[in-house]
Amino acid sequence: MFCLLLSVIYNITMKKGLIFKVRLVFIIIWLLALGFFLFKTIVPNGSIVYKTNFSKEHRFIGSLTPVERVEKMDQGRKITGDPVYFSLYYPRHFEEAELKIKYKWLNDDKQIFSVGMLADNRLWQYYLQPMENTVIEDLLSDWHVTQENDTYFLQKEKQFNSQAEFLNSDFNKSELALYNLTSQEIGLTDYVLPVEQKEQIIPLTLETALRGHHQFFVYHSKGDLKIDLRIQDLNQNGDYDPVDLILYFQDKIILNSFLEDDNNNTDDGRVSSIRDLNLQASNLPEGLYKVEIRVNDDIVIKELKSSSNYLIFTNGIRLAPGASNVTIYTNRDYLRATTVNPGSIQEVKFGGEVLGLTKTYRQHYWVLEDKVPVWNKVVLDKTGIMLSNDGLFTFNQSTAFDPEVTQLGIETDMENINYIIARYQSIRREGDWNIAQANFDLYRAYYKDNKYNFMLSIPGLSHRSEAGLIIDSIEVELKGKGLWEKIKETIKE
Repeated sequence: MFCLLLSVIYNITMKKGLIFKVRLVFIIIWLLALGFFLFKTIVPNGSIVYKTNFSKEHRFIGSLTPVERVEKMDQGRKITGDPVYFSLYYPRHFEEAELKIKYKWLNDDKQIFSVGMLADNRLWQYYLQPMENTVIEDLLSDWHVTQENDTYFLQKEKQFNSQAEFLNSDFNKSELALYNLTSQEIGLTDYVLPVEQKEQIIPLTLETALRGHHQFFVYHSKGDLKIDLRIQDLNQNGDYDPVDLILYFQDKIILNSFLEDDNNNTDDGRVSSIRDLNLQASNLPEGLYKVEIRVNDDIVIKELKSSSNYLIFTNGIRLAPGASNVTIYTNRDYLRATTVNPGSIQEVKFGGEVLGLTKTYRQHYWVLEDKVPVWNKVVLDKTGIMLSNDGLFTFNQSTAFDPEVTQLGIETDMENINYIIARYQSIRREGDWNIAQANFDLYRAYYKDNKYNFMLSIPGLSHRSEAGLIIDSIEVELKGKGLWEKIKETIKE
């Protein structure tokens, strides 16, 4: 057909003058350009690939930011800090994004590299997918490994023929570490508090003010489960500031309570009056429950009451300014600390060491030299500080408990770990380079102005001397329904 068209055009042009021939050439060029543009916009086959090595500006893959954490190279970029972000512009909606990153480590042989997709712009939450865990990569060649679909089961010494056989055995949880999985996802849902601790359950009132989004576990044994909040809106940003109080059991939402914004959608700084938000559930089975306070940083939780004092925060805790001489405990031997308040700069006492929180808007990262399996004390002269790690936090060591299986991180003490279960895809090697891949369901993504937002997460990179991640290229394949599929769907409707 194309050859026939060329033949017709040739026969016509042979009979016409030069001006007509020039015009026809320009028309053909314009039509080809239009066709190319429409193909890139409509993507009729339902799939398109974008790739950049950052040697020049790319139309669809944005630059890596912030610039102070990225060094330019002739080809590629060197990342020196964590985290780093980039935007992905898209011509139309797709269903899935497959990211491939070609990279290598510089002066760093123990690291976790993840890519996150922005899922909630109000809470600034990213849905993380692993790219590389160097601990697992090393153990894949040293330990006994079995694989089922996208899950690895690693044993220091072979004791079981399969992951299922291991999980059905009477194993010691302290010997197991998980990566990119929760206890619930592998069927470990029956955490039971020891009898002597259940007998000590009483109501709790936490008067140390918290700020922003938090999650915690609470152990419920009998009676009604109650959570009461007293909250205040700082109105320091012009965003919509509702409060969601959500109760989970075995990773499923079973109840939630909602409080509307205070109707002040400005950033005038007029602090709202204190308002109450309550959640109460009856006839619940005994067990471990998770509570999420889903709010942005404009909300201060002035007081938190719980029907059970066996309450423990997960991943991090942010203390609002105003309190002094606060003690917190964490079950990890490393700690990240950040403050945006100049008045909160201080010396932090962590696990017997005195450490300097010296700058605002900078993540401080500390690892204790003496690694012991205890709850480490964190003593603060003043609040207005965010503390985080992949562990748990509590204000009362006597009611501290750890319902979770150890999550495998770069600081995990591997001496007593004999088994690992990981949802993980091993990297590929290409000479000195690594190639890692992650897939994202775009229905879970936040998007605006034809743009998705991604984050490259390399925890602790900023605190490792001369360390870096050199990225050779980023490739993104967007997948969705083809033009013909969309037409068929439209006809059916």
